[in-house]
Amino acid sequence: MQRALSANPVGIAAYRNAVEAVVRPERMIAMGFVGLHEYLQRAERAFAAGDGASRAVALDAAFRIVEHLLVALDQNSKAEGISNLTDLYLFLLDRISRANIFNAPELLAECRPVVENLREAWTQIADNADR
Repeated sequence: MQRALSANPVGIAAYRNAVEAVVRPERMIAMGFVGLHEYLQRAERAFAAGDGASRAVALDAAFRIVEHLLVALDQNSKAEGISNLTDLYLFLLDRISRANIFNAPELLAECRPVVENLREAWTQIADNADR
């Protein structure tokens, strides 16, 4: 018998605090882009192999990572890059969903330079924050 787990707000907050104490937010974002890059590569391989199920799983995971990155942005911030990041994340969400819906791997190719540039930038930011 499977036991259902319920979300405990106090437990979730404690978990977040513990994670943030160990992993800086900059590193978490960089890790997100590493994962996003990996899932997009998996999706490209699945497209090439004609494996629709694996493609859907990989694209769903990629979509969810970008969703998390988007909702984590402080839209009330006056920082100049927030609007640009929002636009890039919305672009990625659009291309990932269209690639999946229309079975269009060429749309993922449009994501590659954006994801690679953001992955490199956030890795550098995280490395600098760790020093």
